[in-house]
Amino acid sequence: MSAPAQAPAGLEQLVATTTEALARQVTDEGLLLDPGAAATSPAPVATPSDHYGATFAALALAARDAADPRWRALVSAWASPSSGPRGHAPFNRLALLLLTDRLRRAGPIAPPDQALLDGALQRCQVGYAYPSNNWTLLARATDVLSARLFERDERCESSARLFDTVSRPWITEVGGFIDFPYSPSGGFGATPITYHAKFVALLLLVARHGCPAARLRLVGRALRWMLVWLDGSGHLGGFGRSTHALFGDACVLFVLLHGWAGSAVPERWRGLLDVVCARLEATRRDDGLLSLTPCGVLGAEGGWDEYMHLSVYNAYAAGLLGWALCSFGEDAEAGGTARAVVPWEPGPADAGRGLGGLLDETLEATHDAGGAARVGTFVDEWASLSTCRGSAAAVCVSHEGQPVQSYTTEAVDLRYAALVPWHVTLGGRPVVSPPVRVPRRELHDRPALAGWTPLFARDEVLYGLVRTEAHGLRGDGTRLVSWGRGRPSRLHHTRPPRGGVSWWLENVDHYLSGGRRRRLRGLKPRRLQAHDVVTALVFDGEAGWWAHVVLLRGRTSDVSFLNPHGRALLSAAGDRQPLVSVRTACAGAVAPLGPDDERSVDHPSPLAGAFAVCGPRLAWPLTDTAFVTVCGHPEGEPPVRVDLEADLLVTPWDSFPLDDFA
Repeated sequence: MSAPAQAPAGLEQLVATTTEALARQVTDEGLLLDPGAAATSPAPVATPSDHYGATFAALALAARDAADPRWRALVSAWASPSSGPRGHAPFNRLALLLLTDRLRRAGPIAPPDQALLDGALQRCQVGYAYPSNNWTLLARATDVLSARLFERDERCESSARLFDTVSRPWITEVGGFIDFPYSPSGGFGATPITYHAKFVALLLLVARHGCPAARLRLVGRALRWMLVWLDGSGHLGGFGRSTHALFGDACVLFVLLHGWAGSAVPERWRGLLDVVCARLEATRRDDGLLSLTPCGVLGAEGGWDEYMHLSVYNAYAAGLLGWALCSFGEDAEAGGTARAVVPWEPGPADAGRGLGGLLDETLEATHDAGGAARVGTFVDEWASLSTCRGSAAAVCVSHEGQPVQSYTTEAVDLRYAALVPWHVTLGGRPVVSPPVRVPRRELHDRPALAGWTPLFARDEVLYGLVRTEAHGLRGDGTRLVSWGRGRPSRLHHTRPPRGGVSWWLENVDHYLSGGRRRRLRGLKPRRLQAHDVVTALVFDGEAGWWAHVVLLRGRTSDVSFLNPHGRALLSAAGDRQPLVSVRTACAGAVAPLGPDDERSVDHPSPLAGAFAVCGPRLAWPLTDTAFVTVCGHPEGEPPVRVDLEADLLVTPWDSFPLDDFA
């Protein structure tokens, strides 16, 4: 594989090793095997035919060597009418278009190969809209690529404009990408970190084919939004679905590689690339493939969603990155002044530096010359997400919470919950396990799995404080106080009685609408009436501690509080993370939670060494009761307390009225 001089060696090695591991999984018949399924099947299992592992594996092999016949076998088997259903059309079409681009660069494509590619593309038509907005944007991006590849300049320009038009409602003011629903409004929308990284990657693909002023500014906003969540250990994730997944890591590396390729100072980008690559290499499996999540555990216990497959995400990473490295290298050898498939076009007069310069300026705004993220606070008010970073620690938090994209009967998704520390680094290392998606029954029996999210039950129905109805935020750069009030929301759908009208409507929705009605129900789930909860997160980035506060307003109730003092941590934090748990009753009595009172379980986290802890189940209290959990603070007097008489949250630097949400 050719690449520009002084290319990031770590990235080249990561792609080469992964591609070779994929090659060993390709059968003579053109099937891509999935070693990740070996744990549940004694015989080799092929990658699902309706996924995109085969096409991206073909791209990876052709990027390494255009003469490798296995790419042809993979595409032939995938496109065969007997191969089964073909799904994931936008992803497969992207792979086939990039494969066509790669083969053209290697020389004239033989007529049989061109016929094979044309036939595969013909069988892979994309729709206009999909349930996830990132799928819709990917489909529109393939329109742009297709128009360029087949020399339809006018169509390329109109496709790029359509990409801009479609994406406009899905971008927050500061650049975050809203993946769900199709028509977000009033603060309702899901912005999973992984799929924002994919959005930036798509922006750069489209920006290659012309970058007017509006798109140039959007690239800068979206890139900055991504970089502020990228921690010093190369992790990007923790919030939303596919959290900390290899899919997102591949998009991050693709974006960083673009920054390096178009930069006047590529060394600044190289540091970030090396950190992410080193973290991924640490998860390399014995068969040469990369783990899908940092913990290296297969399946749901490793933080996988049911749609994640080991072979597919490895193929996606190797194919996308292999194509980019190969393309950048060929352009450099051809004497191009910019190392990109299409040279960066000059920016508008008000920018004065083009796309490459914009990427450099964005990185400089978020990271210092040594590659360390700058201290301070970043807030996306629409998404209600923020990160606060000091010299000792950093925290990421969602203030209001967001709707889940998988509101189902059998599973509970807590990955969009409000006022939990979904990513914390202490001394540069992650120390908090992100929220998870778990089976409903398992969560009911082991409520510690809810982590930091307050979990409640009435009869067999689970509720959680995953959305706040009012919230406040105070910060002075490296300190953050976020608090909110809300009523617990129902965490799962309940099946209607069989045979009734509701049962028939649900089946129609499931089979004819793909569950659209059920998914939309997750936008505004039912709440527990008259059960008020105030919760808060207090963080000090210089001292390196944080506190989580849950205040239940007293009342007569048949509701149970399942996980008092719930938290989810990583064992890697060790003794750097002393813990203080304090319960304050209305009369002001302080009752520490002892070790004998705790319930600890392994946490099905994408990060290694995760465990979750909570106190014993309690009845909803008759009087106001506060639960304070402090991490990272020296043992002794806790730095945060709740003054119930004055209704104040008291911190070392100020006091905050718990009902003041201005």
